[in-house]
Amino acid sequence: MMPGVTLPPVRPLGPEDWATLARVRLTALAEAPEAFYSTLAAEEHRGEAEWRAGATTASWFAALDADGAPAGLVAVVHGGPPPGDAMLISMWVAPARRGSGLTADLVATALDDAARMGAERLTLWVRTGNARAIAAYQRMGFAVQDPPPDAHDYRWEGELFMAREVATGG
Repeated sequence: MMPGVTLPPVRPLGPEDWATLARVRLTALAEAPEAFYSTLAAEEHRGEAEWRAGATTASWFAALDADGAPAGLVAVVHGGPPPGDAMLISMWVAPARRGSGLTADLVATALDDAARMGAERLTLWVRTGNARAIAAYQRMGFAVQDPPPDAHDYRWEGELFMAREVATGG
């Protein structure tokens, strides 16, 4: 964490926040196209109804700077596979916020959401070339593992599967 830096709060985004979700997601896709399986071109033409529907397929969380500029985004998909797993997706932190501690706040929010929904593990895929992200996830307790047999396997695209237990209870 950067000394003296105030981090923006991480807040949930529901269907009523579709415009914020769209703005932050499109910013992320434009800034770091290599980090996502979707593209700006694939999502920039989505309408309100599609953004609202997308906000219901996962638990979405965003951080916005005081001026409303997108600072970070993360989502959690619940229900496995396998049962008991939740998956962290769409992780992004604005370049100016990298190294500030916002990544840890976003991941902590994802872990809290996974625990609230009864998940046993939080999993994610990360590109093998993204050493900074891999190191950050490892600091937060994630470890590289073999993916479960029924998980979509991204290794052929240069991905590592990482997972950690979700703390439950006090």
